[in-house]
Amino acid sequence: MKKYFNSSIKLGLLAMISIYFLVSCKGTDGPAGPAGSAGQTGPAGATGPAGATGAAGANGSNGSNGAAGAAGAAGANGKDGNANVTQINYGAKSHTGTDMFFPFGTTVAVADVDKSIYYVYVKQTVKTSAGTTVSFWFSVPGEIANGNEYSFYVTSAATNNGLFLRRVVNFVAGSDAFDDVRIVVVPSTTQVKGGRLANVNFKNYEEVRAAFNLPK
Repeated sequence: MKKYFNSSIKLGLLAMISIYFLVSCKGTDGPAGPAGSAGQTGPAGATGPAGATGAAGANGSNGSNGAAGAAGAAGANGKDGNANVTQINYGAKSHTGTDMFFPFGTTVAVADVDKSIYYVYVKQTVKTSAGTTVSFWFSVPGEIANGNEYSFYVTSAATNNGLFLRRVVNFVAGSDAFDDVRIVVVPSTTQVKGGRLANVNFKNYEEVRAAFNLPK
């Protein structure tokens, strides 16, 4: 029995020594194996949030001037001038029934008085049935608001060149008040028959003023 037990101990020790040598005796590393094939591409990730706006860049330099464009079409003809036409404003006047004189002074030269054409207009303001007031320009020769009629004549005397306003029909006695009296003096060479003045109504002051480009 003792002999068997000793044999068992020897066998156990021998087994342990063998295991120790097997564990402690490590061989050298072998060469690296070949690289494996690439795997499949994974799905795209979600879009990340937008980044902050960057600072503005510096201004670029000015470009060179472009080539000049083609010339434009000619414009329409401008409105004709007044061709030496003169308008004389005398302001407010009151006509008492006798001839009233309106001097030309140096506005119309004595030598030109008999070579010119005259258009005379008087302005009156009247009250309507509604109680409002309205103003009218009346052409002379002609009738004014109250029915009185006026005419005129000119004189070229060296010391008295001008125009006389005469009442020729005294329908209403007394004075006639005029808000303004205007005389338009037109050199005779300006009026050309069949020209641009052919259709002007010379009894209408506003048409005459527009035709000769006169101030209001």
